[in-house]
Amino acid sequence: MNASQTWFVAWRALVLLLESLAPWAAPLDVALPVGDAAMAQLAAGWLGLTLLVVLCVRALERSRLRSVFVWCVTLSVLAAGVTAWSLPRGDLPLGYGVRWVGPLVWFTLLAAVRGFAPPSWKSGVTVGWLMLAAVTTALSFGRLRTPEAMWRAVVARRPDHAEAQVVLARIVGRERDGAAKARTLLDRCVRLSPRARPCWTARAQLQLDAGDYLHAGQDAQRALAIDDDHAQSAVLRAVALTRLVPVPSEAEAAARRALELAGEDGRAALALALALDAKGDAEGARTALRRVLDRAPTLDARLLETVLALRQADVAGARRAAMAAVALAPDDARATYNLGVVAQREGHFNEAREAYLHTLRIDSRSYVARFNLAVLTRDAGALGEARHHLEVLLRQFPGDRAGVQLLAQLEQVERASAAGAVGMQR
Repeated sequence: MNASQTWFVAWRALVLLLESLAPWAAPLDVALPVGDAAMAQLAAGWLGLTLLVVLCVRALERSRLRSVFVWCVTLSVLAAGVTAWSLPRGDLPLGYGVRWVGPLVWFTLLAAVRGFAPPSWKSGVTVGWLMLAAVTTALSFGRLRTPEAMWRAVVARRPDHAEAQVVLARIVGRERDGAAKARTLLDRCVRLSPRARPCWTARAQLQLDAGDYLHAGQDAQRALAIDDDHAQSAVLRAVALTRLVPVPSEAEAAARRALELAGEDGRAALALALALDAKGDAEGARTALRRVLDRAPTLDARLLETVLALRQADVAGARRAAMAAVALAPDDARATYNLGVVAQREGHFNEAREAYLHTLRIDSRSYVARFNLAVLTRDAGALGEARHHLEVLLRQFPGDRAGVQLLAQLEQVERASAAGAVGMQR
């Protein structure tokens, strides 16, 4: 560790020792100290902990009667330092370390009571200490129960604590139907801390995951307005822009900027490939896509690889890409749909039909899968099944022009088939 890291760990250790005495009243946050006052805190924490350890060691050398107390203090300080260094920032608040440091600190208090109190006071002071420990435990249990409870305590104490609100949103977002709760927290975050870049970045990620690409791009742009060198925000903006239909003209520049800031992030290279493909630069798109596939093939990369191969009439390459996509995500509607397109192009009726049906089992409102399935079955002569799929499609998308036209064509085929059957009977 360098000097600044050492001072920060010392400061966290000192805060953790204080929080262990009264977790119910402590801030329980992990905010990084900044400014002159913070440097003074760091210096005081470092010097205080160092002097405390030195004094404990000296006392241990001079007095055997107080060795239990000295050892307890020393272990408490060491435990606070190790916990402050090892506790990951972001997912857990600093107060999570109270679970390990707190018992040592309170056992140290008991040792102090037993070692330093006058004989006539020992019983009463011990009882008082036990009552105080019980009250502290009862008051602290609700806040120390889970990381979510701790972060909620941070937000309740400091509503403008951007980092705490972002982490809390990430935690609740993992719950079932937690996206709405996370969105509420992040909306509050950007309202209370409009200059906090993490709030905008986190909300952009949430909206990107929800498929709201327009607002995801806008939030990522606001994050970049605060910190134009933030790699994650640049990547989110590039990804959001390349998911819009039509892809805006600034998507390529955004993707190149994201690639410059986050060259190791495959999403940046994929965004560039999508932007170049939308621009009509197929060769550039394939080059950018190869960069993703050579490092860490993702589902989105395989899907784009399938589309590019089909455009080149490389059906064999499209099949390899489609099969790789299905292997990555067997229950992804886009992957199974692409496999159906490839099989239909190859003339494999049964495989294409099963792929489209699987897609509809995953997403019953998949327009393209339903429409292609109607075309596939019509061309194979399964007119009844084709009519069924068209009727379902028109119920889901009333007045769809392509569906109405296909149904009219199907009716013509049915009339011609009926007329032919009557002529043969004669």
